[in-house]
Amino acid sequence: MDMHCDHLNKFKHIKNSRMMKFFLVSVLIICSGIIYFGCKKDSSSCTETPAPSTYEKILVNDLKVEYGLKNVSNTDTLVKLTIKSETDYKKYIASSIPTYDNKSDSLPAIDFSKKSIIAGRHTSKYADFVKSMSIEKACDKYTLTVHTGGSSRVQKTFVYCFALVDATGTDAEIKIVSEH
Repeated sequence: MDMHCDHLNKFKHIKNSRMMKFFLVSVLIICSGIIYFGCKKDSSSCTETPAPSTYEKILVNDLKVEYGLKNVSNTDTLVKLTIKSETDYKKYIASSIPTYDNKSDSLPAIDFSKKSIIAGRHTSKYADFVKSMSIEKACDKYTLTVHTGGSSRVQKTFVYCFALVDATGTDAEIKIVSEH
C-alpha cells in the first residue's frame, strides 16, 4: 500500500509542476501583452494646445511655372498628402516645366531627412485661389489652414497648397476655409 501512495505522490508532484509551468507561461504572456499595449502611444489622447508653427512656402505657382498633384484621385474634393521622401516627391508633385534630358528635374531640391511637405488640393466650384495659409503643430501633428477665395464666377478649379515643414511632424491635417 505504501508503494502505491508513493506513486501517487510522485504523480501529484508532476501534476503540480505542469500546472506551475502553465501558470508561469500564462503570467508571462499576460505581462507581455500589458507591456506591449500599455506602451503604445495613443495619438487621440493629445492634450497639447496647438501652437503656431513655421513653414516655408514652396512650389508657389507663378507666371513661369505651375505646380500641382499627380497620381491622386480626380474625384476627391480634398486630397491631402504628407510627403516624406524623394520617391513620393517625384511621384505626387507635378510641374509645368518639362524635363528634356530625363536627368534634370524641374522640382526644387529638398532634404527629406530634415523637411517634409504638406501638400493638398481642394476642388472648388468657383475660380478660387489660395489667399492665405497658416500652420499649427500639436503632438507631432501639423494642421495647415488654407483660406481660399477669389471670383464668384462658377468654374471648377483645383486649388493647390504646399508647405515645407520640419520633418519632426508625423501626421498632417488640412483645413480649407472658403469665402463662398
